[in-house]
Amino acid sequence: MKLSLPAKKDSFWSSAKFIVSLAVIANLVWSFFDHGLPDWDASDHLLNGLQYVDLLKHPKIFDGGWWHSFLSVNFFYPPAVYIFTGAVKIILGTKLWVDALVKAFFIFVFSLSTYKIAEQLLHDRRVAALAVLVINLYPESAFWGHTSMLDLPLAAMVLLALWSLVSWTKNPGWRQTVVLAFSLAAACMTKQIGACYLLVPCLMVLAQSAFARNWSNVGKLVAAGLVTPLAALPWLLVNAKSTQDYIAFSHATYVGKGLSWSFADVLSYYVTGLQNICSPGLLLLFVVAVFACRPKVHKDLALVIASSVGGFILVSTITWTFPLDRYLIPALLLPAIYSANFIVQLLDSQKLIAKLGVCAIAFYATMQYLLLNFSPYPISLPADWQKQLGLSVRNCKTVIAKTNPQSLQEDWGQSFVLSTIAETDPGLPVWLNVLPNMPQLNVHTFEYLGKLEKSYVRPSTLRSWSLGGDTNVFSPEQALNFHWYVMKTGNPGFTFFDEKNKRDFEALTQFVQASGKYRLVGEKPLPDGSTLLLYRLQ
Repeated sequence: MKLSLPAKKDSFWSSAKFIVSLAVIANLVWSFFDHGLPDWDASDHLLNGLQYVDLLKHPKIFDGGWWHSFLSVNFFYPPAVYIFTGAVKIILGTKLWVDALVKAFFIFVFSLSTYKIAEQLLHDRRVAALAVLVINLYPESAFWGHTSMLDLPLAAMVLLALWSLVSWTKNPGWRQTVVLAFSLAAACMTKQIGACYLLVPCLMVLAQSAFARNWSNVGKLVAAGLVTPLAALPWLLVNAKSTQDYIAFSHATYVGKGLSWSFADVLSYYVTGLQNICSPGLLLLFVVAVFACRPKVHKDLALVIASSVGGFILVSTITWTFPLDRYLIPALLLPAIYSANFIVQLLDSQKLIAKLGVCAIAFYATMQYLLLNFSPYPISLPADWQKQLGLSVRNCKTVIAKTNPQSLQEDWGQSFVLSTIAETDPGLPVWLNVLPNMPQLNVHTFEYLGKLEKSYVRPSTLRSWSLGGDTNVFSPEQALNFHWYVMKTGNPGFTFFDEKNKRDFEALTQFVQASGKYRLVGEKPLPDGSTLLLYRLQ
């Protein structure tokens, strides 16, 4: 009996509604179990979104100062996601569940775009459906789909723009040109790196139109492409100096600490990191799929190849900062579609080994998803299974948070601190100095949670973050400006820039604990075995 499901229009399992809904529901289920708070970078991005709540609620369109504030909420990252998040929170409120809903929305765009690109290029809804499953199974996609960082929204917008480009090639009318223009702008205004994945396919389509002497289409593509720089220009002008200074400082820091990267270094890092990004088993599936597919598939996927491979290479030219695996999420479209196409070939085969192959892939993919996303909480599975599936390599790269949900037992004390301060100094604006700087315990998380709870506490820190390590200068006068201090025993978190800054930090902690100016108000055990310490000015 042939193990195959027909690609009929009414085929339920391969319908866009079913498969995209499945991806979104899986993300919402994960969020339901997660009791953790956003880490340092995620909290910072969410705080930017909250600023747009205020800006959008009180628009002053004829006030230059308002426009400057509107465009400079974050000098380094474009404001598209922040504006969207702010608009959503005006409608739905600012509770944590709204953040989960925003993440689910981008999973929806990410998955639907994957489906539509695969369907339009290969004309097989089964391949499209399986591509959605595969791309959401990759550890990098799942991991960043659980955070409020910009990387999954970026991938979603890049794939949306690529879907628009594919649609434009089939129907290059002005209406589709407008859609393409706005989707390109949305991708690049989500995060600048989006241009790396869209430049090559857009140039390829432009060249094809030019070689065909279809000057009408050339004009439409140029017009669509011009919308992005025009949309970005106001933000770029306001923030150009700050961005240039930051990049120069970061580059000088790296060179000074012997951390400079070359193109070859970055490219090698990403190539060797593919086993972490895709997982060993799914990476092997992709490699086999490339060689097993029919030659026509390579031709049909030319735009996807141009986007993923071109983006992979262009991202590798970014050498002034650390290479990060999450920059490659948009490139995962290519292995997802190839892998899905190969699975459909196996489904259509009459051979027993093909049927067994599909069962093996399904088992591996299911166990990978459960182990990476729901184990050891809320599902308890043997720890050895991760190693058996080759998933332990995930630990070879720097990971700032767990992929699986945080249980109620993983309480890092933010609510304890804010409630203790509220009980001790009710209704009084007080300054809180947060000295730990780690993903679970940092000033950004305190500030975000405080804003959500409308707390009078004003979290801040004397530790200044930089890519080369934290800096701080100790003086008793400056230290006494804070009413409260949060400290912890053991590791204080992120590394220090040099030994002098480390000594200044130790002098600050010693001053708070031993000068007699502050008293210990509360303690709380932390999940890493250390103890949180809360001090108040005498």
